[in-house]
Amino acid sequence: MKLLKAIEGKRSRSPLAKKLIMGVSYERKYRYEGLRNAQTNSEREAVIEHNNDPLCRFNFTLNSYEEMLRMAMLAYTGGYTPQNPDMPVSFFSVEDDPCALSRRKFVEAMRLMKNIGYTDVRCRLYKGMRHDILHEKEKLRVYNDILRFIESDNNK
Repeated sequence: MKLLKAIEGKRSRSPLAKKLIMGVSYERKYRYEGLRNAQTNSEREAVIEHNNDPLCRFNFTLNSYEEMLRMAMLAYTGGYTPQNPDMPVSFFSVEDDPCALSRRKFVEAMRLMKNIGYTDVRCRLYKGMRHDILHEKEKLRVYNDILRFIESDNNK
């Protein structure tokens, strides 16, 4: 990333970075579907709608990719101290989300949050959905789970 930033500039929207980060990491598993961004939703029509929506065509800058990767690494390696360790933290994800790397890595990330000092760490994994859980067919279930998490915290 540093080399690309040096060559193209930190605000550059690099096709190479997009291909390396999004294509290899995220889209690879679903390439057999022949549809760009297939990792975002389990419903083909929803992916097509996503691909045709001009608001969903945002390309990250090199600086954005670098920050996204840095935050992802922190989720798996720690290296920080929570400022509010009593703040409840909940992970909402899908079982095979490329962001989670694997189920084992996902569990490790949750364990790490507890090990660095967070006292209330929870998760909810969804089957049969893909990365963009708030736009999946069963999105109301996800929204209800998030609402229950928020309400349970407010009752403490």
